[in-house]
Amino acid sequence: MKAFKPLLPFKNIHLIEKVIENTLLSELNYIALVLGHKASLIQEKIAFQGVRIVVNEEYKSGLSSSIRVGLRDLPEWIDGAMFLLADQPFVEEKIINKLMTEFIKHPSKVIIPTCRGKRGNPVIFPRTEFDSLKELVGDTGGRALFADLKDTLLEVEVADPAILQDLDTREDYRRLVGDIENIHLSSKE
Repeated sequence: MKAFKPLLPFKNIHLIEKVIENTLLSELNYIALVLGHKASLIQEKIAFQGVRIVVNEEYKSGLSSSIRVGLRDLPEWIDGAMFLLADQPFVEEKIINKLMTEFIKHPSKVIIPTCRGKRGNPVIFPRTEFDSLKELVGDTGGRALFADLKDTLLEVEVADPAILQDLDTREDYRRLVGDIENIHLSSKE
């Protein structure tokens, strides 16, 4: 995208703030935000309240390192972890709550949202799978485990296509948010 995504504008706030706002409005009872690249810049620009900030110093080794750092920080009483992506601002609290409700009903399952037959995010992993997640390496996430966990997967239909929408390219941003060409706020920071 040639822009620092977490600090891109989303309405009157930054993209990452919208994602955090959605989590804070949900029924999640513990929120840890894993920051890597330019963590100090994000912390300078945004005053996070109600969120535990965890800095991944090894972020250059890929997504798996952020997963490990985030899981390591979780309190023992946590039964599962929902992995929300910083570039999915349209995943609102009603989606988060629906997935949490399914996890409460099925606490040993990996909860995967689907929309029109396509798998999306966020995904919930039960604590029983944390060790497997911690063994991931490189730029891989939990999806790499799906084949081995096929009997544990529970797909939950979500009518909202937000679970499929992330902002990876300038075109994604333009289509879903607005005119990226006129962005001045933090686009190169």
